[in-house]
Amino acid sequence: MTRRPVWLAVMWWATGAGLMLALGSYAAWGVPSVAELTDARVLVGAALVAYAIAVVATRRMATVDIGPLHPLVGLVTTLVSFSGVALVLLMARAYYSRSFLLSAMAIAAVWLVIGRILKQQLFRPRLAVEPGVIAMAALESRDAHWVVLDGPSLEGQEADALIADLDTNKPDWQRFHTQCELDGIPVYHAPQVDERLTGRVSLSELSSGRLAEFRPHPLYAPFKRVLDVGVVLVTAPVSVPVGLLVAIAIKLGSPGPLFFVQERVGQRGKRFRMIKFRSMRTDAENEGARFAARTDERITRVGSFLRQTRIDELPQFWNVLKGEMSVIGPRPEQPDFVTSFEASIPFYGYRHLVKPGITGWAQVHFGYAASEEDTRNKLEYDLYYARHCSIWLDLAIIFRTFRTIFTGDGAR
Repeated sequence: MTRRPVWLAVMWWATGAGLMLALGSYAAWGVPSVAELTDARVLVGAALVAYAIAVVATRRMATVDIGPLHPLVGLVTTLVSFSGVALVLLMARAYYSRSFLLSAMAIAAVWLVIGRILKQQLFRPRLAVEPGVIAMAALESRDAHWVVLDGPSLEGQEADALIADLDTNKPDWQRFHTQCELDGIPVYHAPQVDERLTGRVSLSELSSGRLAEFRPHPLYAPFKRVLDVGVVLVTAPVSVPVGLLVAIAIKLGSPGPLFFVQERVGQRGKRFRMIKFRSMRTDAENEGARFAARTDERITRVGSFLRQTRIDELPQFWNVLKGEMSVIGPRPEQPDFVTSFEASIPFYGYRHLVKPGITGWAQVHFGYAASEEDTRNKLEYDLYYARHCSIWLDLAIIFRTFRTIFTGDGAR
């Protein structure tokens, strides 16, 4: 549903690649000679690969995330891709120039940020909407210019696409849908667009037919496993020292064990023992399991900080390494809660199609569920993830998680 022509996007990114190579070469060698360029051919190729990875990753994340993707994501993807290429060159003992790589990375990052800002400001699609098919809250999205129609006609209006109720039995609207397609105006089904705008699957829209869509791509699982292990290993130099400091703080702060271990329900309903840093008193669940309140007297002073920053989740990296959890996925619930929710909330069990995670789509958008009604709302986000899960969506969630950690939103 984008207005930007494909040829314009290709020209923009090709121009960025040319500027990156030209200015990077000038920073490293001035006006390079043929011999210098020949010696640096692997380096130049590696820079182009890093640039392509950053562009593709940023664009793909923008297609799966909701709302305009923050321009700073371009900075992060560029830094990660160029750092990975630099590491490969170093390990391969290939020729490289530090000044070339740093200059090329800076130029690529700036170009990605400018491109993202310009697309969001100048190339928002103009979407015609049939009356009543999209919630008013969804129409506040800045993803598009919205034109709400009064009747089955685009007379006097320009539109890049039409958002319609394709299940309607009204002949006037059915003929209108057909005419739009014949005129080259794409017609999209309103519930699917609403789902894309809100990032949640409405329980009222689900049917047995649509539930067949909740099957991740067969290649997703192995790639996801590589991502999980990679995140654990890459963050180990930081997470291990932080974990040691937290262990000391817990022991000094209150009596009791260091870890909190509890049975949870995982993928396909299998149970496992989840581990966290203890953030509550040892008698916290003497009266049975219950939701944590925003001001919960069971939480220790150290535990309050751990929950606010999500540091209490660090030991779950062990569950990730064991394959019981993923870094990204729905939060695993206690068996008693699952039994209760499956009896009262339709389709609740479908969240168990994917592996549970430390963070996830529902966590970064909804936060903590403190009641059955909250759980029902949060389930709609979990189902959106189960339907659309991909490496690109996982990466977008990781970026959003860092924002949650720094702001404390959703922690309890």
